[in-house]
Amino acid sequence: LAEGIEWMEKHTGIRYDDEKAVEGAKNEWECYALLTKIFLECQNIPAPWDYRQLWSLRLPAVTMRHEAAVVEYLRELLDETRERVRDGISARGYEKVRLIHDGIPPFYRINLLRYPAEYGAIIVGGPLVYGFGTWRYLPDGSMLPVGSLEEEGKEIKTREDVLQTAADIYIRYRWNAFSCCVNRPEHLVKMVEEWHCQGAVLHEDRGCKAEQCAMGEGKLALQQAGIPTMVYEASQADPRDFSESQVWDRFDSFLESYGLTRVDVEDTYDGGDAVTGTEG
Repeated sequence: LAEGIEWMEKHTGIRYDDEKAVEGAKNEWECYALLTKIFLECQNIPAPWDYRQLWSLRLPAVTMRHEAAVVEYLRELLDETRERVRDGISARGYEKVRLIHDGIPPFYRINLLRYPAEYGAIIVGGPLVYGFGTWRYLPDGSMLPVGSLEEEGKEIKTREDVLQTAADIYIRYRWNAFSCCVNRPEHLVKMVEEWHCQGAVLHEDRGCKAEQCAMGEGKLALQQAGIPTMVYEASQADPRDFSESQVWDRFDSFLESYGLTRVDVEDTYDGGDAVTGTEG
């Protein structure tokens, strides 16, 4: 990273702004720490948010996490999340079965994340969305939250601090660490347990090879732990790889295996968006 800065300064003639870099690094760290706290609140029963809601709520931290305004947004979101937990407000109004989802959901069928609501079940989250927090990934599969700068006793004052912080976040604490094949199966099993789920949905994605690392081993680990597991095949980006009948039939069979039956869509918090025929 340091060599890259020198190269860019040389070839653009623009001086690297260390002051802005320090400010951005502080904001980025705080955004990740706040998201992590929000994700931990989803361990509560009922969950205050489900995967589909978190998919949208996290977006400012995906695109603008260097901005102070996003830190403030996430502080407000954490306060609201804790209020929902305190008041027992459910993400969808139903929570007969809790599931995790592993793999990138199909962007063109993002309502797939709501489909279990038709049966009174929810997908509470999964490695990809929770991977936008910062965690210490332990060999037994546990995920310990990384706190704020103050909580961690960490200071960012210099360019060297900025670059070391970036290395810590993206090598040790972010999703990249989870994607390592070595402990991924253990993390999947532990996530189901710690978020109090009764099953897992896995997306065998033809579009992202890196995301598939050790997913097969993860499926075996889930099954060996006695956790019901459903697999569907598609692509996160190419709708030609999505078979409507196959995917929805698999979901129906999987959810019915829990003894669930369809509920009235108007009784969920989707306003009709849970239906496969409409895209909310």
